[in-house]
Amino acid sequence: MTNLAKGQSWGRKISICISIVVLSGCEAFLFGPGNGALDGCPTGSSTRVRRVTRVEFDNSTSALLGRPVTFGADLAIEDRVLGYDNHDQLAVGQLVASQLQTAGQKLADAALSSPAIATCSSTNDLDCARSFIDTFTPRAFRRPVTQAEKDDLLALYKAGKDGSDFNGGINLVLQGIFQSGSFLYKTELGADDGRKGTIELTQHEIATALSYLVTASTPDALLTAAADRGELTDPDVRVQHVTRLLKDDRARLNTRSFVMQWFGLNNLGSLQKDNQIFPDFNPALRSALKSETETFIDAVMFSGDAKLKTLLTANFTYADNTVATFYGLTARPGTSFARVSLPNERTGILNQAALLATYAHNDATAPVLRGKMVRTQVLCREMPPPPPNVVNTPPPPDGVKTTRQRLADHVGNGSCQDCHRLIDPIGLGFEDFDGLGKFRTIENNAPVNASGSLPATGDTAHEGSFTGGAALARLVAENTSAASCAPLQLFRYSVGRVENDNDQCALDEMRAAFDGNAQDFRAALAGLVHSQAFIRREVK
Repeated sequence: MTNLAKGQSWGRKISICISIVVLSGCEAFLFGPGNGALDGCPTGSSTRVRRVTRVEFDNSTSALLGRPVTFGADLAIEDRVLGYDNHDQLAVGQLVASQLQTAGQKLADAALSSPAIATCSSTNDLDCARSFIDTFTPRAFRRPVTQAEKDDLLALYKAGKDGSDFNGGINLVLQGIFQSGSFLYKTELGADDGRKGTIELTQHEIATALSYLVTASTPDALLTAAADRGELTDPDVRVQHVTRLLKDDRARLNTRSFVMQWFGLNNLGSLQKDNQIFPDFNPALRSALKSETETFIDAVMFSGDAKLKTLLTANFTYADNTVATFYGLTARPGTSFARVSLPNERTGILNQAALLATYAHNDATAPVLRGKMVRTQVLCREMPPPPPNVVNTPPPPDGVKTTRQRLADHVGNGSCQDCHRLIDPIGLGFEDFDGLGKFRTIENNAPVNASGSLPATGDTAHEGSFTGGAALARLVAENTSAASCAPLQLFRYSVGRVENDNDQCALDEMRAAFDGNAQDFRAALAGLVHSQAFIRREVK
C-alpha cells in the first residue's frame, strides 16, 4: 500500500468515527397580540440531530463548491415518516456509511477543480493548508471550528500529502470534511455547558435551522454573519431572513418538494397504467402531467399568493399541448408550459390528473384511496388501520358494473363499514375522473354518478353533500379542518418529525399567522420561526 493510500484509509476511518461519536451523544407578515413567547407554553422539544437528506446533501455541497453537484444520488433513498423524507429518524447503517464514503471521495475529487477551492499564493504548502482549513471548514460545518478540529484536519492533510502532493493532502482533508458528522448532521443541542432544562440553540444552530427550513441548504453569508453578531435570538430578525430566503430559487424547489410530499406525489415518474384500459397513457403523457403539477405548485406557492384556497381551487393550470389535449382544452400552448383556464369540472391540485392517477389502480379508479388521501392528508383526520386479514382489494373491473357498484359489493356490511363510511363518500365524488384522471360522464355504458359527501369533519357549515371533484375541492377549501391541517403538514415537513404536546405553542403561532394572512403558507412559516419554541430545546 502506498503512503497516500495509507493516509486515505486512515482519513476515512477518522471521518466515519467522527460521525459515530456525534450520534452517540444525541437524541413581513402580521403577528397579532399574544403571539411570540406565550405564557404557560412548553418551551421546546428535546435536543437532537438530523441527518441531511440526499437533496440537502447536494444543495449543501453545491453551495460550498460554487457549482451544481449531484453526488447525493450515491445515497440510498430515504424512507418516509407521515409522507416526508426529511425526518429525524434517518439512520446511518453500514450501507449508508459506505455510500457516504464513496460520495465523499467523489466530492473531494470534484472540489479540487472547483472555483470555490481557491489556490494559495503562499509558497509554503503547510500555510496554504492551514488557510484552507480555516476558511472552508466553518462553512462546511456551519459553525466556528475548534482548534482541535483544525489540528485533526491538518493531520489528514499531512497524511494525504505524504507520498503525493499538496492536492493529495487537500483531497484527504475534503474527504474528512464531507464524511464528518459535523457536515452530515444538523445539530439542535445548544451550548455544551452541562445545563439541564430549557436551553437556547447556538446562533449558528439557529442559522442552520432557518436556512435548511427555507432552502434545504447551508446558511449563506448574510445568515452566517447574523449568527456571528448574535442577532438570531430576535424573532423579527429571524422572520426577516426567512422572508429574504424565500426569494431564493432553492426555496422554490424546497416548497415544491413539500407540496409534492404532502399530497403523496413523489413517485409520479414511475407511474404505470394498463394500456388496454387507458390507451392514452404513455411516458410522454406521464412526464407532461408531472410537469403540469410541478409548474402549478411553483406558480402558486413561489411566484403567486401561496394561499391554501388558490392551491385547492385555482381555476387555472399550466399546460403544454399534451396536457391541453388530454384535458380537452381548446387552448394549444405549444411545447412549453403556459397558464391556461380550466373547464368547470376541474379546480386546483385535487383535480389534476397527476394526483387522480396516483390515487387510482392501474386499471380502474380507487375511491377508497382518493377519499383516504383527502381525509388524512388534507383534513388531518386520522384513520385506524384496517382489521387484520382484511381483503382490501376490490374485485377487478368486469366491464359491466360501475366502480360505485363494485365498491358497494366489496364493502358490504362487514367490520370495515365504519371506516369506509368516512372515506368512500369522499372518494366517490371523484368518479367523474377515470383512473388516469381524464374527465368522463359514462362508465360501462352507464351515466357516471359522482355524488359524494364530506362527513364528520367538525365543521358542519362546510361538510355534507356535493357532486364532482371540483365541488369537493371548493368545499374542502372552506373547511376549518383543512385550514388547521395545512400548517400542521408544513410543521411536520419543516421540523422533520411528528408533533408532540410541546409543539402546541409553535403550532398555535403558525395557525394564527396563517389565518391572519388569508391562509398564506409563507406567513405560517414566519409564524414558526417567530416562535420561541423554534430556538429552544429541553435537556434532561
